Amino acid sequence: MLEHLQNRNGAGTVNGINFRRLYPPLLFPGSSQYTEPPVFLPGVQDVVHSYNPFSWKHAAVKINALKPDVYVYTHWHPFFCASQLSIIGKLRALHPGIRVAGLLHNVIPHEGFPFQHRLSTALFKQTDIPFVLSSQTQSEYTGLLPDSKPVRLYHPVYEQDLPATSRSTLRDRFGVQPDETALLFFGLIRPYKGLDVLLRALHGIDLHKNKIRLFIAGEFYTKRDPYDELLEASGSERITLIDRFVRDDEAAELMTLCDAMVLPYRSASQSGILSNAINFGLPVIASNLPGLSDQVVHGKTGLLVEAGGVDSLRDALMAIKQPDMLERMRTNTLKLKKQYSWTRFAQLLLDHLNN
Repeated sequence: MLEHLQNRNGAGTVNGINFRRLYPPLLFPGSSQYTEPPVFLPGVQDVVHSYNPFSWKHAAVKINALKPDVYVYTHWHPFFCASQLSIIGKLRALHPGIRVAGLLHNVIPHEGFPFQHRLSTALFKQTDIPFVLSSQTQSEYTGLLPDSKPVRLYHPVYEQDLPATSRSTLRDRFGVQPDETALLFFGLIRPYKGLDVLLRALHGIDLHKNKIRLFIAGEFYTKRDPYDELLEASGSERITLIDRFVRDDEAAELMTLCDAMVLPYRSASQSGILSNAINFGLPVIASNLPGLSDQVVHGKTGLLVEAGGVDSLRDALMAIKQPDMLERMRTNTLKLKKQYSWTRFAQLLLDHLNN
């Protein structure tokens, strides 16, 4: 987003503020909070320590030294409300005319957090221009603040290049035959994402006879044992599990070689995984939830199924194998890239900030 805003006419000077520390170990079960290799962007300072209150005043002073007219924070979990409230309060004391905008990925967290509504409401009341990314988060925001009018945008498509290796070569490398259907479940594995629903749906399908393979790529952020039992029952010889952080180049390969993405979520605010699928023209089978159905046209770019419905998902897994359906959906999905582009998103954001 920073790069696209910096490249827009009328944006003025755009500076980036990053976290020095994000999650404390207690809240982060993964292997690493950092990208590999590290990403360095010009004009970005690592300033905010999310869980050290003694650093928040200093962070606000450093931000104020940039003399911003608008401070735009990104929000996805109530854990970060305290630091943002402190920073915003200090910024307003130093610069009374500053406007505050929030780019809200989540309004209500997927998993409960102490005082989540009180913390989130307090932060949103200090936000002059709230941006939400789906109909679901728009509804959640007005549920907390009934008289508010959040600006609804969308989750932009990740603009990632296709891998240098051809699709046919990648399928050979991963053992996928030309006449097989390769499905992909991608991202952190948490209870609300419904991997167990997918595995139960596959349990009722003869994967060998129906020439179906499943790739699961992502770290477990929950206990793994129940999933191992389901994997064994579902036909683990045709399921590839990549239980670790997956680099961008590896993700690109998986999304290129696979035929469809499966998002069997129990709940959803919106989905970066879905936006990634659109970038690669990958049809999706997704739960019929507002945070997902905003970007899925049933029967054209994917199939929508009952959230948590094993039978509904099983039917969709078989239906998507119909002749020409996947190719037609792939063509339609690629047409969405311009509609959900970062270029358009940055311009819409800038238009609202300037108004």
